[in-house]
Amino acid sequence: HRHDFYFTATGSSGSFLDFIVNSVVDDVQLCSYHKEKHQLVIKEDWMYQALGASEIAQKQQKLLDLEKNFQWAFKNLIKNETKSGKNHTLQVFVNCEVDKDILVSSHFQFALDGEDFCQMDEQPEHWMAMKPEAQHFKFLWDSAFWKRRVRHYIQEDCIDG
Repeated sequence: HRHDFYFTATGSSGSFLDFIVNSVVDDVQLCSYHKEKHQLVIKEDWMYQALGASEIAQKQQKLLDLEKNFQWAFKNLIKNETKSGKNHTLQVFVNCEVDKDILVSSHFQFALDGEDFCQMDEQPEHWMAMKPEAQHFKFLWDSAFWKRRVRHYIQEDCIDG
């Protein structure tokens, strides 16, 4: 099975305008989240029974926390844009392929304003800058915190999710 997550956030260092998440498994959209309602919307009825109310509530809380992380990113990582006040779009594409609970592949890719920014190849410890500006964030990708987040995602949201 292939699980794709699409995250899109727009804003500036001074404002956080929008945040949308879509979760797709084997080309079927299972759920979405939108900043406007702060609610996880389940698209397939069978998911209510498969996950249960408690698991759905946990996933919704994770998305609320993730929204705060994206808001922090706009406030702190795009702070050099305070003079222009320009809005930016940050897109994150995450996918993994699992066969019988065994991870076959995983991929993380970030784009800023529609241009590829950085990506993680098949090895969770190896990031590549797609633009020279991305090199400034190498310290973040190489941090123990970020490596734990990647491993956590692969285990919790991909293999077990």
